[in-house]
Amino acid sequence: MHRFGRIVWAPGAGWLAGCVFLAGLGGCFAEDPPRIAPELVDSVQVTRIEPGPSCQTLGAVEGRSSDDDDSYPSAYEAVRERAALRGGNYVVIDAISGPMMAPGGVYDASITIRGRLYGCSVGLPWASARVPAPQAYVAEAPACGAP
Repeated sequence: MHRFGRIVWAPGAGWLAGCVFLAGLGGCFAEDPPRIAPELVDSVQVTRIEPGPSCQTLGAVEGRSSDDDDSYPSAYEAVRERAALRGGNYVVIDAISGPMMAPGGVYDASITIRGRLYGCSVGLPWASARVPAPQAYVAEAPACGAP
């Protein structure tokens, strides 16, 4: 036994202490998913309409339904979270792929949404979207005295 002040160290205890220390660090290096403020996720608009000229292209983005919930809303939330994490607030959907048979005969029940990510100026990015204005509805007025 070795004595270091008040600490008594037994021979062979070094590797045990090292293992306990490393096991404790294992939790520090676990792959935790990144977190983001819900307000930022809520500000992400997902649509099929092209954005306006004030938006900057940030690249491609993808959202996949979770292992626990293979549904469209799960994939939709995933694409919004990834968009917010990358600093975007507008996603144009390019493709949605659903459950399918993967190579090797494995059934993949997940849903994936793929799109293009944009960063639009603060406000309503979809208000400046390049969409043709709707045609006015014009109907003839009923004749006077008609039932």
